Amino acid sequence: MKNRTIEQVMAEITTAKSAEGESKRTRQRLETELVEMCDSLITNDAGSNKINNRLTITTGYTQKWDHAALAEIKLKVADNFWPFRTEYKLDKKRLDALQDMHPDLYSHLIDNLTITPRRPTVTIKPEA
Repeated sequence: MKNRTIEQVMAEITTAKSAEGESKRTRQRLETELVEMCDSLITNDAGSNKINNRLTITTGYTQKWDHAALAEIKLKVADNFWPFRTEYKLDKKRLDALQDMHPDLYSHLIDNLTITPRRPTVTIKPEA
């Protein structure tokens, strides 16, 4: 570690984040321009398009499902034919209520929880 203050390192992080954001915007603008230039060479609208020896442009689609409609449809489909997996997302308020109202069930759930540390997030607000 160098002999720097917290304020100095915070200033360096702020400068780096600003440059990173500007660099990302520039890259995205240039990529859009390049894709437009190569539009007539893009034949596969959902996959890889080799433009030349150095350039490949990959295109595709983003999917977004109507979860309310899927929940209704699921009632009519056998589990072994249902093409979706379920991901459990925690509702902290309900977990707290469960802990208060049904501590035995809460304890059983918590026994199946693994907690691992995540990478710290650093947020630096600009100077006023």
